[in-house]
Amino acid sequence: MLANGPRWRGKVSLLVGAAILLLAACGPAAQEATPTPTRPAAPTAAPTSAPRATAAPTAAPAGTAAPTATPAPKPTAAPSVTVKTGGTLRVYNRDNVLAWDFHKQITGSRHLRNVHHSIFSGVAGEAASAPCVKEKILDLGESWKWVDDTTFEVKLIPGVKFHNKAPVNGRELTAEDVVWSWKRIFAVNPRMEKVSAFSKDIVAVDKYTVRFLQTQPTPALPDMLGIQTTSSVVAKEAGDFSKDKDWGDWAIPENTYIGSGPFMLKEVVSGVKVVTVKHPDYFKKGLPYVDQLEFITVPDQSTRLASLIAGKLDLWFAETAVATALTAQKVAPNLAVQGCPMWEPLVVFMNEDEKPFNDVRVRRAALMAMDQESMIKTAFLGQANPSGIAPPLSPWYLGPKDFPPELGKYLTYNPAESKKLLAEAGYPSGVKVTLNYFPGYGSPYNEGTEALGSMLEKAGFTVDLKGWERGVYNNMKADGKYQGLFATKTSGIENPLEYFLQFRSTVPVAQNTGHTKDPEMDKLVDAFSSTLDENKMEALAKQLQYRMLEQAHVLQPPGHFDYSIAQPYVKGFVKGGRDQNSRFWAEKVWLDK
Repeated sequence: MLANGPRWRGKVSLLVGAAILLLAACGPAAQEATPTPTRPAAPTAAPTSAPRATAAPTAAPAGTAAPTATPAPKPTAAPSVTVKTGGTLRVYNRDNVLAWDFHKQITGSRHLRNVHHSIFSGVAGEAASAPCVKEKILDLGESWKWVDDTTFEVKLIPGVKFHNKAPVNGRELTAEDVVWSWKRIFAVNPRMEKVSAFSKDIVAVDKYTVRFLQTQPTPALPDMLGIQTTSSVVAKEAGDFSKDKDWGDWAIPENTYIGSGPFMLKEVVSGVKVVTVKHPDYFKKGLPYVDQLEFITVPDQSTRLASLIAGKLDLWFAETAVATALTAQKVAPNLAVQGCPMWEPLVVFMNEDEKPFNDVRVRRAALMAMDQESMIKTAFLGQANPSGIAPPLSPWYLGPKDFPPELGKYLTYNPAESKKLLAEAGYPSGVKVTLNYFPGYGSPYNEGTEALGSMLEKAGFTVDLKGWERGVYNNMKADGKYQGLFATKTSGIENPLEYFLQFRSTVPVAQNTGHTKDPEMDKLVDAFSSTLDENKMEALAKQLQYRMLEQAHVLQPPGHFDYSIAQPYVKGFVKGGRDQNSRFWAEKVWLDK
């Protein structure tokens, strides 16, 4: 039975309304002297559900034709002001790009993601339709639909051309390219297991039509076709894909980075910058506006801000802490600051394989040790929203007050009850735990992690806070080998299946960070992942969150905010959220100078 309701959420409003970023910490003089950026208002109470959005594709009841999805947007009409074309836009890149094969990325690396989004197109993606509103739209896709319960069809825009670089030489992108790319993605990316496990075949029906044939209903498939990092369409002849079992060696991006996006790869200066230039045959006529993008490697937040103030950077579009945004306003009031809720807020997993967190009473004690109100005020400087057992932006989110009292009590700060639970679990004198984190995530992840550690200390835990170097930390997560607690970034918020699948016992350890082994969760996730019925999915999402809270499978701190900072002459940039595809804002940004 096909769904009666929407599956792909078109517009995802991060929070309803806009307000002023609070500048109380800067004092009255600072408030008078500096303009304030806009940001969504933090609600006084947790919303009962995440904002729902117009979705595409919309599946139809069995026996009827499923209507097509929202079509790809037409070329953008000229704004009311006169757009100036040309020039170089200088944006930051957090780290040096070391691994170039984006199809293999599990969670994605921003330093790679920024570059490849500007070069490659995908079937779908995300753009900002308004401040703090991300819209999931078709890109290469002209339309798409569920033909039946197990057949998903994509119609491509005719006439899309790859970059005019050998050996691809500007040829037309066809259905065969989508088929080849997605077979490779399914082969090399474990994150795709939720859809690739049920893939029967991917076929080109004609030059512009692709069908994904599944063995069972797979509601996550449309979401995966628009996933940020891994979904780009490549040309088979752009590289030697016979060198290893993973179908290719992307070590020389000058040879392999030939896409159909708005920009073409020009130069890679390791550790310094990556330069891309305008694609003259881009299928969205009139775009992009700027001639060149420079992704400049600037790992440190304070250095980025200094570079902006000195005029060496034009746009810092994401991963900006509230403290840095406040400093920018105070020191350089001419800079434009935008703020939105973070799509990847702090999350802390507990290793349920080992003591003490193999005991649900200890996990509940940790939950009840978290004072969300205090964390919002101190660690996040008032710029955060309270969480339930899932982060506030998750589809079908349940807030702390949406659970029945017998479950909601676990989301209530109660250190005395935490100590009681620890005693019942055999730890009357408390218990020592390790809280692992990566300092390189910076603010406010570090402040949130440290605040949680202090709260656990007050509730009977003795906390050994351990910050790890990136390689060790990444290996620890990939191997699933850590002691105690693991602080990281929430993933899978926009795709509810991907989020809940983190707590299924059979997924790879790199995804099941908490080592959850809960048969009831497995049953619920399996049911959730095999229906296209929106009403059933909503009911199952509620049951899943009830179960996650009852078994205390995760510690979800408040969802904090993220900011962008731009020079006053940067026009056309709208922050829709941290992970909107860079090609959609890069193609529309222009320089008024």
